Amino acid sequence: MKERKLIVTIIFLTGLVFGSFLGEVLGKFKYLAWLNYGKQIGIPHFEVDLYAVNFSFGLTFNCTIACVLGLILALVFYRVIK
Repeated sequence: MKERKLIVTIIFLTGLVFGSFLGEVLGKFKYLAWLNYGKQIGIPHFEVDLYAVNFSFGLTFNCTIACVLGLILALVFYRVIK
């Protein structure tokens, strides 16, 4: 059961990364620029300085149309191999 969850997580993350990559590459063309349309979601970078301890944290997710399409393709791929 744990292996299946790990495989699903890896497939979905791969779909997100692949979709983002294709959006960056294909978004440079005039007619495919709409693939890079999206919003940035998350917690911006912030820093805590306690003199002896200093740490920073930030987590953002850039959700674009290409990213969503990559996620849909990953879902289809998972259905096929399931």
